[in-house]
Amino acid sequence: ASHKSLTQPRSHETKQIIPAIIMSEQATHWDPKDYLSFQEERFLPFDELLQLRQASCTASPSLRAVDLGCGTGELTKRFAEHFHGEVAHTLGIDNAPAMLKVAQSRFASPRVEFQQHEMNAFLDAQLAAGHCFDLVLSNAALHWLPDHSRLFSRLSALADPKHGELLLQIPANHHHPVQTTLAELAGQEPHRERLGGFTRQSPVLPAADYSRLLAEHGFTQQRVLERVYAHPMPDAGFASDFVRSSTATEYQAHMKQQHLHFPQFMAEHRALMLRRFPQKPYLFTFNRLLMWAKR
Repeated sequence: ASHKSLTQPRSHETKQIIPAIIMSEQATHWDPKDYLSFQEERFLPFDELLQLRQASCTASPSLRAVDLGCGTGELTKRFAEHFHGEVAHTLGIDNAPAMLKVAQSRFASPRVEFQQHEMNAFLDAQLAAGHCFDLVLSNAALHWLPDHSRLFSRLSALADPKHGELLLQIPANHHHPVQTTLAELAGQEPHRERLGGFTRQSPVLPAADYSRLLAEHGFTQQRVLERVYAHPMPDAGFASDFVRSSTATEYQAHMKQQHLHFPQFMAEHRALMLRRFPQKPYLFTFNRLLMWAKR
C-alpha cells in the first residue's frame, strides 16, 4: 500500500444511557454475509489503524472505549484483544440488526459489549449527559454521517478532555469510478424516478482538513495518513460486487419497490463497469484515511 502522511466529570456507566433506537431504512439492508465476502480487503486497513497507536500494559487496565459503527463486532473484539493491557471495557454500537446479531452471538464478552443505537442519537445522548470515553474508535463508519466539521467537534467532546484519544479509519474513495458510476446511473431514468432524485454526496474532507480539526479541538499528538490499498480482482464486476454490500445500500434504501428495482440497478452498474474497464485482472484501488490523535 502506498501512503501519504501528515503528521464535566467523566462517567462510564454507559448501560444506563440508552437513547431511543432510531432505525434508519438503510440499516435493514446491511447483510453480514455479503459484507464479509470481501473480508480481507475490508479488514486490512483496520490492522494498520491499530498500529498507529502504540500498545502498552498497565497493572490494572482502566481505559473505557467505544466503537462507533461496530458492524459484526469482529474488529471490536480484535481491538479489545490488541489493547488488552490498557482497555478494561469496549462498547460497540451499530444500528444494523443483522450485523449486531452476529456481534452479540459471536464476540460479546465481559469486556466487550454491543448495543443497538443510531450513531447520531447515541452521540446526542452521551454528550447531553456529559459522558465521555478514554478512546473513541470508528472503522469505516463515519463517512455515512454528514458535516464532518461538526462531527469532529462532537467526537472530540466524546473523548476525555484530559487524555482522550481518537482512532479512526474513514473511507475516502468517493472519486473512484465504481462510486461515480453509481451516481451516474442514479441520475438516469428510470432509476432517477425510482430514487426520488437521490444521489449520494460524500461528506469526506481532504486529509489536511482533519489534521487542522484535530489541532483545533485540543489534540496535541496526531497522525493522519492517506493510504491507497490495491486489490487485484478477476474483473471490474467484482468492484461492483464490493460496493453492492456497502455504498450501494444507501441507494437501495431510497429506492421504490427495491426488491424489484435494486437488482436491476446493480446489474446495470456491474455491466457498465465491465464495459468501461474490460481488463482482466482488474486493479481495484481504494483510498482510506487513518487517524490517531491524543490530548
